[in-house]
Amino acid sequence: MAEDEASILTMEEIGNIRRYVRGKYKELPPSRQADIIADAIKRAIYLQLPELPVPSKQELADILIRSVVAAEQRSVRPGDVLAAALKLPIAEEVVDVPLRRWLVKQSGVNLSEESAGHLLHNLRDFLQTSTDPEVLWRHVSQPLQEVAATAEAQAAGNNDDLSPVQTGGITKSIRAGKSAAVTAFFLLLFTGLSLITLLYGWNSPVKDLDKKPGTVDDSPTAIDSPVYPAPTSYYKGNELPAGLRYTLVNEEKLKLYLKKRSSLLAESPYFEAIINAAQVFDIHPLLLFAITGQEQGFVPHTNKSALQIANNPFNVYHSWQDFNTDISDSAAIAARTIVRLSRDKPDNVEPIRWLNRQYAEDPNWHKGVTSIFASMQAFVQE
Repeated sequence: MAEDEASILTMEEIGNIRRYVRGKYKELPPSRQADIIADAIKRAIYLQLPELPVPSKQELADILIRSVVAAEQRSVRPGDVLAAALKLPIAEEVVDVPLRRWLVKQSGVNLSEESAGHLLHNLRDFLQTSTDPEVLWRHVSQPLQEVAATAEAQAAGNNDDLSPVQTGGITKSIRAGKSAAVTAFFLLLFTGLSLITLLYGWNSPVKDLDKKPGTVDDSPTAIDSPVYPAPTSYYKGNELPAGLRYTLVNEEKLKLYLKKRSSLLAESPYFEAIINAAQVFDIHPLLLFAITGQEQGFVPHTNKSALQIANNPFNVYHSWQDFNTDISDSAAIAARTIVRLSRDKPDNVEPIRWLNRQYAEDPNWHKGVTSIFASMQAFVQE
């Protein structure tokens, strides 16, 4: 199977996006062009993902951008989508139905619920031995082709008794499905980009976290202004105690606390990104801010590298020097890490100390975070 035929988004299509944006917005600085390009790539990928709950679908798009487009600089394949989707921190019953529908759409083969469940179960087992997306998709394609061949043979023998099953071939079906979605996206991009940019502005790959939680029709058009459902509906494994789970805070007092420390994080987009990451992942906002206080002293304006540090004040992936992304990305990674590390805490261990075991090498990190968290709580509750 040719890579371009099987890909969700090819490097050629990514190149087309880059050339278009750089030509149309040549007057903008390179950093702004990069933001527009990154957002456009995310939207193109998002259009073709399984219809998962919005936060999970956003997270899946972010994972594919980071691990495939940025890290490996190659086309995004169906196997990449499957491997990443099956590892999302959400319940199987939430992900399996959208994945089954997506497999039907990608392959053109109608799968019964029982067959799809069996296939996904086998895929989870298979992921323990191989994460190669090409190998994974071959592992999926073979049983799908067998289902299609059986259905075609049965239909040929008794056309009146069976509902039609599309059996045009895996490659052809993928190409057709991909073409419709990508064509629609490029039509929107190349005809409406100016208007969208003027009216709404552009976000970087994960800045959709800046939207307020609520409810939304999870359709391709919804990505322009998604409104997130309550985070606890979909993310599992957050075992933080109630006192460290998401709650509303007095944002004006919180900003005042940060401004007293000359913190760049009191400003947009940093403040909003951290608040919204906390809400999406069901984490107390002050805990996320307290971590930035411990890691980077809340990023004071006086630091000559403040603008770079503010992209990753959590020091995820070692440090802001090693991983300089944007604030929404780093806030989401930090929040996911907290969710993961909060699991299986012994009853006799403090929750922030439990996070310390992997989040930071400094064994006293939890003492600093706990102290800052308490100080912030006292200030915003005055």
